Amino acid sequence: PIFKRTVVENNKLSLALTKQEFIKRLNDFADENGNNINIIPVLMNNESGNDNNQVVKYLWMVTIHRAKGVYCDIGIAVRLTKTIKKIKTVVPTGIYLFVDDPILERWAMNLDDLKIGNIAMEAKKIRDLKKSVENYKEETETYKRQNEQYQNQLVNIQQYRWEWQSGKSFKPFDPKISNEMEI
Repeated sequence: PIFKRTVVENNKLSLALTKQEFIKRLNDFADENGNNINIIPVLMNNESGNDNNQVVKYLWMVTIHRAKGVYCDIGIAVRLTKTIKKIKTVVPTGIYLFVDDPILERWAMNLDDLKIGNIAMEAKKIRDLKKSVENYKEETETYKRQNEQYQNQLVNIQQYRWEWQSGKSFKPFDPKISNEMEI
């Protein structure tokens, strides 16, 4: 999961990367730092939302984006696993875009949103959803028109029935009215 700020200002800073680009940037960052991965323990509230239940999370601080003097850092939460052949391994458990901790003030945790995956696929989903909404609006309008026609026909039928029962002169159906109904 990606953990974000709860309050986002108007000037939102987002970053969208494919999974391959995200992994490449992590590897590049590790290579630039001589594969020296510094993992920082940080005291945080548990995800359960209970303020009294604080846990120590281990974050690997990574500069995920650099352009024109703007640095964007993220914290990758990791769980330390057992030592295998004298090598301690870690398993990622989440990505933090913001952590309120004075220890982390030196990093530029300024991202408000991070998307990792098939970016074009998300744009296609949005287009498809907008198209579906338009289709539903058109169908709704069609049903409203049909309902109006049915209501008008019902009123005409009731009018003719009343005229027939009261002995008044019976008028035949108006073809213009009876042909209005769409089937």
